Amino acid sequence: LFYEGRVQGVGFRYTCVSVSKQYPVMGYVKNLPTGRVEMVVSGVAEAVDGFLAEIAATFVNHIERCTSENHDVDEVFSGFQIRY
Repeated sequence: LFYEGRVQGVGFRYTCVSVSKQYPVMGYVKNLPTGRVEMVVSGVAEAVDGFLAEIAATFVNHIERCTSENHDVDEVFSGFQIRY
């Protein structure tokens, strides 16, 4: 996923990591030089949907646009973390 809006400098990544602890999801969240935030998240559909819905509700006033793409990822994730 790619989030656009006022999503950097507002605790977005740290909140994502915190919320991820409530759901069995794995992946990462990362600030991009363009001002967007990239998120890769994997897990069962219900967990991913719940996690993303909570992020959207928490940052409703900050997210202007979210685009997503479904991909098969070869990488094995260990939890959900911030990448730099």
